[in-house]
Parts: sequence; C-alpha cells; structure tokens
Amino acid sequence: MEWHSTAVGATGERYEGPPLEDPLRFDATISRHMVHRASLAEVFPTGMTRIQEARFLIAAQWPRRHFFYTGTERSPDSALMAETLRQAVILLAHGCGVPLDHKFLMPRMSLQVVPALLDPLRPAEVILETTADAATVRSGNLAELDVTARFRLTDGTVLGEGGAAARMLDAATYRRFRAARMQHESLYRTPRRLDPAAVGHQDPRNVVLGVGRGAGVWPLVVDTAHPAFFDHPLDHVPGMLLLEAVRQAVRLGTGRPGLDVTAFTADFGRIVELWHDPELELTLLSDTEAVAVISHAGQQLAKVRAGWA
Repeated sequence: MEWHSTAVGATGERYEGPPLEDPLRFDATISRHMVHRASLAEVFPTGMTRIQEARFLIAAQWPRRHFFYTGTERSPDSALMAETLRQAVILLAHGCGVPLDHKFLMPRMSLQVVPALLDPLRPAEVILETTADAATVRSGNLAELDVTARFRLTDGTVLGEGGAAARMLDAATYRRFRAARMQHESLYRTPRRLDPAAVGHQDPRNVVLGVGRGAGVWPLVVDTAHPAFFDHPLDHVPGMLLLEAVRQAVRLGTGRPGLDVTAFTADFGRIVELWHDPELELTLLSDTEAVAVISHAGQQLAKVRAGWA
C-alpha cells in the first residue's frame, strides 16, 4: 500500500496534510477536518511524520486545564488519552488517502495509562508512536485499519499505550447502512442526572449517568449539546461518552469519585442509537477491575473491561 498525506473531499477539493517528511511541530493544530472536529479547542494533534512504511509519529498538545478532561498533575486523564488516540487514528487514515467525507466506525479500543508527572505550568507536548498493524483495501481505497500507539512526552517519559480499530465507509454506503436503523420512534427520555461530585466532576453537564435503576445499574444521560461528546451533530451515541459512562460507574461502584481508570479494553459491538434507552450495568471483579455492559432492551451493545490502581 502507498502511504501519502493527501485527502480528497466529496466535491474533489484536496487537503494537503502535514508533509510526512517534515519534523514534528507543536505550534499549531492540524486542520480540524482531519480529525472530524468542529471546535479548534477540541483538536489535539499538531503534526504527523512517517518514520517507516507503516509507522508514524503524531504530535499532540494537551491543555493545562479543560472543562471536561480534568486529570491530575501526576497522571494524564485517561479520557483525554482515549480521545487523542481516536483523533490520531482518523488523522492517520486521512493521511493515507481516505477521503474527508468518509464516515468512521471504531469497533474496538484499548488503553493502558502509566502514571507520570505532568508539568502544571505548561501544556503537555505528547508524541504518539503509531503503527498501522493491519490495513484492508477495497476498490483501491483504505477500508479498515488497526493502529497501535505508544504515548510519550517530548522528554521521553512514557505515558502509556493503546490501540484502536477503524472501519471507513463512503457517504453513500454509510447512508444505506444507517437508513433502516434510524427509522424508529425514540424511546429515550433524559433521566435525572447523578450528583456531579459523586462521579468526579463539578459541572453537571459532564455527568453521563442517571439515577440508578437497581444495584450497579444506571441509565445513560445523552446530552447532544455537550461540547466534547457532541462537538458536531452525530446520528448515534459516541464511544467517548460510553467510555466516560464506564469511568463514572467505576467511581460509583468503588465509592472513589477521584479515581481514574488506568486500563480498559472496549468492544463497541453495536451502535448505541440516539433513540435507544441505554443502561449500563457494572460488575466489580476485584478491588481493581470491573466489567461494564451497555445495553438497550436486553440487547448488549458494548462491553468494557476496566482496571485501576
């Protein structure tokens, strides 16, 4: 496969991505279109360079403070790492020629966080050492991609590693794929949110779990106006919201609102629709591990195994 840095939009316009032979830069974010974001403030990658045929370095900058990604000085926020990985996979795919109008599905994601001291006086400059472990090409276009990534600071400090799988669909195929699934009467009714302090947040808008329906079972709060999860309009519940729901459930299950997961393996087997009435059930396996299942009407949609220190 030929790896290059040009993406082509639906109308034939061409976006020339950061040249793959240039040094990594941290002085400006890449185009928001390359990571499917609407707000510049939600774009974390700042550059990309190729070091081997299927190996790339992706630079990213993390803000010192963020309205949602809080984290601590001593460890990066796992949700921020997961979102950075998601954006890196999309950037890499577009850098390999996937047109900008293509839709992405990510059926799997995993992450392991290494505790590290972050400088509280400046934004963190992060490098993702990524490898395209597997790629599927159909009709001359990249259709599937498996990516692994190692996170480190520019001084060499390792922050963790992760991986994600992506499927890319052209606009027409995606419309056909989604048409039948979106023609349903909505069953969703916004539940009453839990107390933000109980799930490690201050802003009630960041709470994604409602008042419990039983021991270890909570409805999901899906706020389509949330500026991080719904940075732009979506026709489904994003995986990042599901991962945050798991983290908040772990905080409730352990009674530790300041806890952050340090590892997870997520299987997004089915799309969580906006018309669903989704709920999360958490099972604690030990003092440091749990399994969460997200379902609708008894049908499993996603499963996440999470661990923490």
